[in-house]
Amino acid sequence: MTLDFWQDTVIYEGKTLPVGALACDALNVPADTIAKMNEQCEKINLLLGILNAGQDASALCPIATEAALTMLDILSQTPPFSYMNISKHRERIEKVFTVDNALKYVEFAIKAATNSLQFEEIQNFADAMMLQRYTAVFGHLAYSLGEYQTAMLDFAEKTDGNEADRTAEGFAKMFGSYFPPEFSITEGNAWMSTLNNSVQYISVIRPGEKVAKLVKRMHYVSFVGMFRSDLFEGLCVGHAPKKCKICGKEFTPQNYRNVCYCSEECKKEGNRRNQPRHRHSGYLYTRTCPVCLEEFKTNHAQKVFCCADCAEEYRQIAAEVLLKRRPVIRKMLEKVAADPAIDINELIKKEYPKI
Repeated sequence: MTLDFWQDTVIYEGKTLPVGALACDALNVPADTIAKMNEQCEKINLLLGILNAGQDASALCPIATEAALTMLDILSQTPPFSYMNISKHRERIEKVFTVDNALKYVEFAIKAATNSLQFEEIQNFADAMMLQRYTAVFGHLAYSLGEYQTAMLDFAEKTDGNEADRTAEGFAKMFGSYFPPEFSITEGNAWMSTLNNSVQYISVIRPGEKVAKLVKRMHYVSFVGMFRSDLFEGLCVGHAPKKCKICGKEFTPQNYRNVCYCSEECKKEGNRRNQPRHRHSGYLYTRTCPVCLEEFKTNHAQKVFCCADCAEEYRQIAAEVLLKRRPVIRKMLEKVAADPAIDINELIKKEYPKI
C-alpha cells in the first residue's frame, strides 16, 4: 500500500488521481458492503489469531483462503479498492494461503521472539510473512473502515459547510479545532490524525509524462491509514470532501467553490430539477400569442408563441423593423416614397451596392 504525492495529485497503483479522491471514495462505501466485508473478516481473523498465538493453523487455511478470495471479489467492485491490480493480488493470495506457509510463519514467530532468527534466514519466510500481512490487513478492514467513516464523515460535513473559506488556510483552521494536537487514544478524534507510515522521497516518471519528478512516497500498514493520509494531504492543497446535492456521494471539488455535483450526470439532473417547478408537475400556463392573438396553454414557463409559424413570422417582423432603423435603408425608402416610378432593386444596385 503505497501512494506517491506530487503537488495536488497522487499516484496509486499506476493511476493518477486528485489528492483526496481516494479518501472520498472510502467515505462512499455503502454500509451493506462493509457488512459483507465483515463476514469474511471474521473468518480471516480466526486464522490471524492462531498465527499470532504461534499455534497450528492448518485446519483454518482453506476457510481463510476462500474468505480472502471472496473479500477480493467484493473489493474489486468497490472504489477505491477497485483501483488495485486485482489479478496480481489474487495470484498472491492463492500462492501464500497454504498450510505450509502457516506452519512456517509459526516457526518464524518463535525464532523472532527468542532472538534466534538469522538475517540470512528471513528470505526463506517471505511467503509466510506475506500470509500474515494479508490476514492482518483483510482481517481488520471492515471494522477500521467503519471507524474511519464515523469520524471522517462528520469532519467532511463541517468542511462542506465551510463554503466561504474552501482554502488550505481555511481547512487548516478547521482541522485544528476538530483534531486537537494533544494525542489521546480514548477521547475525541485526535488519534485519527496520527498515522503509522514511512516516508520516502524518490525521483519517478509519472504516468503519461516523460520528465522525472521528485515525489513524496508513503508506505502504509493499513488501507484506512492510507485513506486518512490522502484526505489530510488533500486539505493541504485546498481539496476537501463535499457532498453531491443529487446522489449524496462525497467528492473532491479541487479548489472550486460552489461546485454542487460530483459528475456530469448529477449536474444534468440538478439542472433539470432547478427548472421552474410547474414544468414537470403537469401545471398548464395560459398565454396569449403576440402574433395571432390566440390564447393557448403550455406547461413551459417561458413559451411565448402558440406555434412555430407564429414564431417565424415574429422573427421576420423583427428583422424588418431592424432594417428600417438603419440610416442607409431609411434614406433609400424615402427616395422610393418621393418617386414611386423608381425601381427599388435598380436603386439598390446603383447607389447602395454594398447592401
